[in-house]
Amino acid sequence: MDRLVQPKNVNETPMGLTDGERVTVAPGCVRVSSSIALGSEVLRDGKNDRTGAETSEPAVGIYIYPEGDTALSDLQLKRVVAYVLRNMDGPLRVRELAAEVGLSPSHFTRAFSVRLGKSPYAFIMEQRIRHARNLMLNTGQTLTEIAGNCGLADQAHLTRMFRRFEGTTPARWRRLRRSDPKGDRQTMRTPG
Repeated sequence: MDRLVQPKNVNETPMGLTDGERVTVAPGCVRVSSSIALGSEVLRDGKNDRTGAETSEPAVGIYIYPEGDTALSDLQLKRVVAYVLRNMDGPLRVRELAAEVGLSPSHFTRAFSVRLGKSPYAFIMEQRIRHARNLMLNTGQTLTEIAGNCGLADQAHLTRMFRRFEGTTPARWRRLRRSDPKGDRQTMRTPG
């Protein structure tokens, strides 16, 4: 249900301004959905501080933010993780993940980032690398086969992503783990 917010109501609503400035709104009313809250946005020199766009708005204006930072629910997160794990060997797109939980791609990306503190892409890559580590330890597959099973383009892609996440190449990581199955080595030896 929508509610009508008139300028006098806005001034009565705490807007988070701590310097005692009053928030004013252009004549008329602002229609605000009940699922969103108001936030303040300062406009200076005819430019919007947030976007840099030219504007003829007053020195202090109204910007509408989603109410709180809505995060994925536990059920939504479980569904997304299950979807990622089921479809690990192929491309995973944000729009597919969003559809899995019934959200728009942009809302999903925000909610996902709020919940996990990382983007969907970063999470997917972490899962792909985790799966690659598991396959390297528990199978005799080649790195090319592992790359394909993890949804990566080729061995070079696997190596690039693996180095970013693990700090070493997959071949070296595998060799060290196989020679030390408990993974007790804290540092990797460099050839001297």
